[in-house]
Amino acid sequence: MNKMIPNAMLVVALAVTLSLLAVGQQAAPSQAPRMSMDEMMQQCKKHCESTNAMLESLIREAEAARKSNEAPKMSVALQNAEQMASEMKNHMQMCMNMMSMMGNMMGQSQSRASNAVKPAGQEQTARIAVTTNGFEPSSINLRPNVPAKVTFVRQTDQTCAKSVVIPEYKINQELPLNKPVVVTFTPARTGEFGFACGMNMFKGKVIVRENG
Repeated sequence: MNKMIPNAMLVVALAVTLSLLAVGQQAAPSQAPRMSMDEMMQQCKKHCESTNAMLESLIREAEAARKSNEAPKMSVALQNAEQMASEMKNHMQMCMNMMSMMGNMMGQSQSRASNAVKPAGQEQTARIAVTTNGFEPSSINLRPNVPAKVTFVRQTDQTCAKSVVIPEYKINQELPLNKPVVVTFTPARTGEFGFACGMNMFKGKVIVRENG
């Protein structure tokens, strides 16, 4: 009977550790100071190293307590397991917050890059993805009297946006799934005009101005 007590306590300790780690993985991101991508990566690396060191220490202590087969040592190991698991949860939550921030920064950067018109000789180009959210980006900037090539890529089959319509230039183009489709036209004047899917549910706009 006495031999079963330490083993049971070891199981409880490991269960507590895994439960706290699971809570840490599901925790919602909290507010964190604004940092650069490199700073966040360094901070996340430190949190991972700290978590790894605590996990190794926890394993060594649990193994020593198991080998001793003494209930008092097992009790101490359980208490330490709870404390270390709580600290590991905090480290993991910080890493998750930073990963979320890095993802947002990368998404914003990609959006700005997609929205920017890229001159190519005497042409101007832009790229628009068709996702479950609609057209992304939902607006692009072009210059007047410069031939434009706008590439549409439909990335989902879950919406009605299976074609693009640009009434200003009498364009109605089917958009096969995951196949880039280039639409060409030359903006004749400054101003704004719209485009939409064939069902007119998802919409976007083209802004034409002298400075692009």
